[in-house]
Amino acid sequence: MAVTQEDKLKVQKRIRLWLVSPGGDKLEDVRRQYPHIPKPTFFRWLKECKAENPNAGRDRAIAEARELGGEPAAVRAMMPVPVSPADVKSVSPLNAVALIHECIGLGREVVDYCRGADGKIRNVKGALSASAHMRASVDTLARVVERVNDAQRINDILDMMITEIAKESPEAAQRILARMQAILQSTGL
Repeated sequence: MAVTQEDKLKVQKRIRLWLVSPGGDKLEDVRRQYPHIPKPTFFRWLKECKAENPNAGRDRAIAEARELGGEPAAVRAMMPVPVSPADVKSVSPLNAVALIHECIGLGREVVDYCRGADGKIRNVKGALSASAHMRASVDTLARVVERVNDAQRINDILDMMITEIAKESPEAAQRILARMQAILQSTGL
């Protein structure tokens, strides 16, 4: 039996639903719902759906890790909560660095909790989720530090330029500095 476009749309819709809904069916259970779809075709469609929303799998893993059955509520509380742009908008770069360090620390606590007394991982799913969270936090920290350093370099260059202008004409330097401050205030920086 040939796979039709209608089959593809139906299966992809189900895959998209599976990607964004935590818990519930396992991927293999979803695949078994469509026995007439060849396994390679199903997984190719899964890859296409993941490419449409690259964070869906990560979000699902985080949500599933939060809902681990039998785990104490304290561990679920330590799992990372996705940050929205509204949460970050009001955070200064220095606060963001502290927040990222806190996220990394929480990830380490979760990994430690996932280890048994013998030091071996006893909760692989939770450890992998925490590891992915820490990796993302380190990446974010690197980008924040880079941007803060870039901003500091720009400020240093502007200060040197104003100093050089002030050597020639202190009045011109004052006027330029006043205009720059007005621009920064009007843009909210």
